Formats: sequence, structure tokens, C-alpha cells
Amino acid sequence: MPGGFLKKDDIAVKVETADYENLLQLRRSELLEAESALQLEMGRQTIAQRDLALFETEITPENATLILRKPQLAAARSRVDAATAALNQAQLDLDRTQIEVPFDAQLISPLLVGEYLEVSIQGKPLENVVRLKRRYLRQNNTTWVMDAEGKLQIRILDIVFQNADYAYVRSGLSDADAVVTTNPASIIEGATLHRKDG
Repeated sequence: MPGGFLKKDDIAVKVETADYENLLQLRRSELLEAESALQLEMGRQTIAQRDLALFETEITPENATLILRKPQLAAARSRVDAATAALNQAQLDLDRTQIEVPFDAQLISPLLVGEYLEVSIQGKPLENVVRLKRRYLRQNNTTWVMDAEGKLQIRILDIVFQNADYAYVRSGLSDADAVVTTNPASIIEGATLHRKDG
């Protein structure tokens, strides 16, 4: 209430945490799923190494890479990295649902439980970012890009800000990249893509 005092480290503002807690749990689940997929892919690579040893003819380095499923393994590791980053961000967002008083203070104006406030925040313009439509943002803050050779690349994005329509990307994507806007039949890094004109 007005005139009341808050001690240092008292909670001044607390936002409802249910949505943030649910998102954190979802991110944990996604990380476990990505880690399980990585373990499975590592097992497949072990089998592929045995198969490669059975070849009697000489194999080119390019074919050896495909036989050993190196692109798939790299993609699985990238998904684990992306899921870890997403989990860390979800934890950070949850931590920010409450604000502690940095020093002793006196309360001037009351805030009622459930009251909505209109707040204007002045921020710095975003520089050196790429704007990506949110519908092209894939699981675990990744997007799909077709490289110069027509191959699928799974890019991990460093997203600095999102709104309802766009994600603003600091790294992992450039203005020149060809973002995949459809859902390919095979989501495997290195898979061949075909551009649809028109």
C-alpha cells in the first residue's frame, strides 16, 4: 500500500508463472528428445562404420561421408545444441517473472492484484539483425535453408527478439540465404532440394 516500505531483495513485482513453467517443461522434453535422437544416430553410425569396413571396392571420401551418416550426426548434434539453448532461454524467462527490490524503498503508488498496466518502454533499435517470418521458424530456434548446391541446411538461430509476426536473428542467417518455406518430405541435413519457381 502507498507509504509502505520494501526491504532490499523483497519481491516488488511478480508475474503469473504458469505459462513460463509449462514452456520450461516443454523445452526440457524437447532436449531429452533431441538427446535420445542423437544417441540413436550415434548407434546408427557405429553400424555404418562396420558396413563400410565390408566394402571391398575403394570408396570416395564423399561417399564415405554419406555412408557414415556424418550429415545426419551433425544435424542431430545441432538439434541438441539448439534444444539446450532453448531450455536455457526458457529458464531465464521464468527467472524474470519476478523483480526484487535492489535496495530499501518506499512504495508510492499501489498495484492491485490482477491489475493491468500500460507500460511504454523505450529501447534501442535492433542493428545487424535479419527479420524472419515466424512461420519459417522451426523447432528449437532453427530454420531450414537451401544452400548454393541445392542442399538442405538446418541453421541454429540466435534470436534477439520476437513479436507476433517476426523473429529478429543476430546470427545463423543472412539476407542472402534462401529460406525453405515448405515442408520437405525428408528433413535430413544435406538432402537435395528443388526450387519451385513462380
